[in-house]
Amino acid sequence: MTQRRIISKIDKTFRPKEHGFCTNPIAAHLSEYVADILAKRFREEAHVDDALVVADFSFEERDGEVVSMCLSFNVRSWGRDILEDVLFFRLFQRVVGSTISRRILLQHTPNNGFGLAEYHADDFYSMISLLEAIGRTGCDTKTTFVIDSDDFSDEQKGIARIGFCGYGLETKLEVYVRTDDECCVPHFHVRDTFHPERDIPVALHGNNYYPHENDTRQLDDDELRYLAAFMSERCRSPKFANNYEFAVTMWNMNNNSQYRCDMGYDDNIIIPDYAHTSFIEKQVRALKQGLHVQFDNLYLARMNNEIKNRRWV
Repeated sequence: MTQRRIISKIDKTFRPKEHGFCTNPIAAHLSEYVADILAKRFREEAHVDDALVVADFSFEERDGEVVSMCLSFNVRSWGRDILEDVLFFRLFQRVVGSTISRRILLQHTPNNGFGLAEYHADDFYSMISLLEAIGRTGCDTKTTFVIDSDDFSDEQKGIARIGFCGYGLETKLEVYVRTDDECCVPHFHVRDTFHPERDIPVALHGNNYYPHENDTRQLDDDELRYLAAFMSERCRSPKFANNYEFAVTMWNMNNNSQYRCDMGYDDNIIIPDYAHTSFIEKQVRALKQGLHVQFDNLYLARMNNEIKNRRWV
């Protein structure tokens, strides 16, 4: 069974009194470096000149394992709770989203007369993404937490990873090719790391979803834009011009059917416009009728006929 957990490793030399009575280094960082930035931006948007922001970070441990995290803010002005006003709360939500991450959805929590804006993370992926978002503010979260995971290696899982795309808490997608894929149509997979059940096959030949079964899950517009940008990015390996060529190579190395990148007149690789990926109408009809294997064969025949006279890498 795969084990994923986060373990606290706060340095024993950490003294809360020396850090404004903050209980951990992340809370100290937020209080010292992020709270003033949030307050300044909030004052500019809300026109509340004396608004102050108190930022805090806490977590719950159970048997040495971190089971939940909480990012909280208190916005005060002349001793009153500004966040009781719905308009001000929404403004502050936007400020936090633009500063840390848009995926952080704050909730208003009355607490002994002080209204707090809080974000709770109580599963592994949510906590990891929260730490990554806080890390982008300059906080070294690795000194506070260690991630313990005994996941199988990529080879054991039967995948050839192309890379990750997306931005922290907004979205994080894993792009990979299955080794020895049962489907003979060249394609790659896009997996949502926050919701692993969203595992969406996309064709290499064109900007079309290519599900193996009767599954109509797809990526939203932002995710498609992230994917399109990722496929056009220069590959981390100098052997490949971009991630798209890398994906094609990984498919060819690990599967029976082969596909070669199409070259344009400017000698650049032509990449399908994945920002506008959609389903093939005939494919959806075939899937509903349980004829996806026959459709795969027809699709391959049409693909080979269309590309036989093109220029190759």
